[in-house]
Amino acid sequence: MKMKLANKNGKECFGALKILRWFCPSHLLEEIEGDLLQKFERDKKTFSERKARRKLLWNVILFFRPGIMMRNKFSIHLNPWLMFNSYMVTMFRSMIKQKLNSTITILGLTVGITFALLIGVFVWGEFQVNQDISDVQRIHLIEIKQKDVDGNMPPFFVPALLGPTAVDKYPTLFESCYRFRDRGITVSKADKHFRIQSMIGDSTLFEMFGFKIMHGSSNHSLSRPNSIVITEKVAKQFFSRTDVVDETLSVTTEVKGMRDYVITAVLHDLQKKNSVSDFMNMNAQV
Repeated sequence: MKMKLANKNGKECFGALKILRWFCPSHLLEEIEGDLLQKFERDKKTFSERKARRKLLWNVILFFRPGIMMRNKFSIHLNPWLMFNSYMVTMFRSMIKQKLNSTITILGLTVGITFALLIGVFVWGEFQVNQDISDVQRIHLIEIKQKDVDGNMPPFFVPALLGPTAVDKYPTLFESCYRFRDRGITVSKADKHFRIQSMIGDSTLFEMFGFKIMHGSSNHSLSRPNSIVITEKVAKQFFSRTDVVDETLSVTTEVKGMRDYVITAVLHDLQKKNSVSDFMNMNAQV
C-alpha cells in the first residue's frame, strides 16, 4: 500500500521514496515501498526520527542494484546476444591469462579442421572419378610389372594380342577388351591448326565404356579405316557447331604424316576425371 506521511518530515521521506520510484520497476514498487514505510514507522519508535530517516534513505539505496533495476527489462525484453557476449568476454579473458595454453589449443584446432577439410576434399574428388563410365566396377586395367636386364621398369603397356586372346580363351572371366595408346597429334581444318592429345583405340570404345554420343552412332563409328570420333569441344573448336558427322579433319603425326579422317561420331564433353580419356593426365579429345 502507499502511505503519505503527515508529520513535518514527510517531505524528506517522500524525497527518499521518490528516488525509489525512479529506478524500481512498477510491479515491485508497491510492495517494496510499503515495506520501507512500515520499517520507517518502527524505526521512529525505536530510534530518533532523524536516525529513522537516515535508515530509510539507506534502505532505499540498498535496493539500488541491478537485480531490482533490470528486473523489468530482463523479464520483458530478453536479448540472446547478452549471453553470447558474456561467453565471448569470458573466453577472451581466459585466453589473455593463459596465452600459451590458448595458443596451443587454437593451433591444434586449426590444424585439425584444416586436415579434416583436406581429407573431405580428397574423398569428394575420388567419388567424382569415372562417373560417366558404365559398369565401372567391372572394368580393370591390365599392365605388366617386369624389369629389363638393367633392372629398369619398362613402360606398363602389355602386348596388343593379350586382350583378345584372354577374351577368346577365358570367356567366363572376360567379356570384352579395349586396346589404346595415347598420342599427341596436330589436327587441321582449313586455316585452323591445333595440337591435341588423342587416343588410338579400337572399335570397342563405346561397348566398353558407354560414353554418350551427341551425333552419330556407336555401332560402326570406329570400324571403318580412317574414321575418327571427337568430343563436343573439338567440334566447336573447328566447325563452331556440333553436328559435324561425315565432315573431315586432317591429322598429322610424326610417323604417318598428314592424313584425312572422317568424323563418324561426336561425343558429349567427357568428364575430366576418368580413367579412359584422362588416363595419366592425357586428356584425350580425339
